[in-house]
Amino acid sequence: AASYPVPRLGTALEVADLICFAASEAAGYITGASLDINGGDLMM
Repeated sequence: AASYPVPRLGTALEVADLICFAASEAAGYITGASLDINGGDLMM
């Protein structure tokens, strides 16, 4: 994790926050998207 753009491991709360957002009305217009929680690893 130290070599990722966000140099730490994610927390369970951060994962839960994304899940709650994805299940909420605020995400109602998002379709067919992949929301990756990886500390920026895919950017490298």
